[in-house]
Amino acid sequence: MARSTGTLTATALALLLALCPIAQAKDGPGERTRALLESRDYARLEAHLTDLLEAGRLSGHWTTKIDEELSALGAAPEPRRLVRFANEWVKRSPRSPWPFALRAELTLQIAKEERRREGRGSESAGTWLGYARADLDHAQKQRPALSLVQTRRIEVMMLAGHPRGDAAQAVETAARIDRGDVGPALAYLTFLLPAWHGSCGEVLHFARGYASGGEPPRSYVLLLAFAELIEEGYLERGDVRSEIAQISAALEWKFPRAPETQLALARIAAYEEDWPAFAKALTSAAELGHRPSLRRVAEYTETGERGFPRDPGAARDYREELARAGDVEAMVALAWQLSGGGKAAADPQQAQQARVWFERAARAGDARGDAALGYAYGFGVLGVERDLERARHHLKRAHEAGLVEATFQLGQLHNRGAFGQRDPELATRLLQEAAEGQSTDAMIYLAECYARVSLKNSLYYYRQAHAHGDARALAPLRRLLRRHPTWRTDEDPAEVIDPTLRAAGLAPRAAEPEDSGGD
Repeated sequence: MARSTGTLTATALALLLALCPIAQAKDGPGERTRALLESRDYARLEAHLTDLLEAGRLSGHWTTKIDEELSALGAAPEPRRLVRFANEWVKRSPRSPWPFALRAELTLQIAKEERRREGRGSESAGTWLGYARADLDHAQKQRPALSLVQTRRIEVMMLAGHPRGDAAQAVETAARIDRGDVGPALAYLTFLLPAWHGSCGEVLHFARGYASGGEPPRSYVLLLAFAELIEEGYLERGDVRSEIAQISAALEWKFPRAPETQLALARIAAYEEDWPAFAKALTSAAELGHRPSLRRVAEYTETGERGFPRDPGAARDYREELARAGDVEAMVALAWQLSGGGKAAADPQQAQQARVWFERAARAGDARGDAALGYAYGFGVLGVERDLERARHHLKRAHEAGLVEATFQLGQLHNRGAFGQRDPELATRLLQEAAEGQSTDAMIYLAECYARVSLKNSLYYYRQAHAHGDARALAPLRRLLRRHPTWRTDEDPAEVIDPTLRAAGLAPRAAEPEDSGGD
């Protein structure tokens, strides 16, 4: 499986940007479907999905346009809210396959989230999987020739622990519908991975057999099988090096515009830390128009990591190209780079440009844009004068979107009385909400606040911050433990953390000198 990496930064604005969900460009996959669904324009939505089905495959991609559209919709950050619109569409169009297929996509995503949160035995996940299964049955009855239904069936079977024979039958059914659609085979490949039901040998047996079927895209299934098994440590690249070279050369010749081939090669190279090969493959995917790859190229070019030469100017150009094309993710990254990571001492002209891009991102609905603007107006950075009403407006929007560091900043400003009379209850609630969302800034701030009224609660938050890897908690934590040696064990209970603490002066204590001594 693909790995993800994160980079901690020293500034509050960097944290605001780093801990938020990825946003899509407004013209990206799934956006038109979502807009039509939310506006309840069901007639145009059905026509839109039908057109995507008839349009077939993307040029040189191993997926269909309808599959890409529904997958992007299923990855929406608020699937439960969208389910309500889908329910209404089901009632209005019970004989159409599309409302059932769309609702199944959303409920399958919810089931995956519940399973990640509660584990494999999650009853809630099982309930949502049941909803998805029933909707897929309805969609297939209304329109049997939908191979994407078989893809989703296999995913449901994998999550529900069904026998592999049922999933294999779904692959055969899909092949009769569309022999060039490899989506069901890719789903079955995941089903067979050792982390789920199969073994390395079974994965390779299936992938090699499927790739021998004759249709050109099928060999991509075998390439992806190699990538998955190498990343999971079940296979050495040297054992299949010649096969990988042959498959990639054939795919690049038959499908020269397909970035997926390069992405699979990049995954293999990254696992073995062959960074020159990784940089070459990722750059090729970016040059073929794959936006996420171009974002990553910009990131690594800025830092000079993973085989890329360090060139901040080139990284800025890449991001500006994407941002001007409407890519919200690039707008935020470009603004962050121009602002120097949110430092108040950034070049005035670049700070102004950064603010413009943050504003564009905020207008496009990205919470990071609002959070950055709230921070700028709240603390007078990025070339703007302090404007607390604007700060509250932007931070409240980012907080309502679930951005935890915006919640911290909003609680901090309320605690200072920045918006008029201090509101300790609201400030405490916001700060504790941010701490529960794993904001170490909020943990440190609360620990400093509680130092005046509850040393055990202060210790509790310092320990929480230290456990989350924040080095700032170590020195004050040592001081507390020196003063109270009986509190050294983690078993000492914290006092009840009252969300409506009214203690006078819920504010940090004055800074103390750094402790350089041993524990």
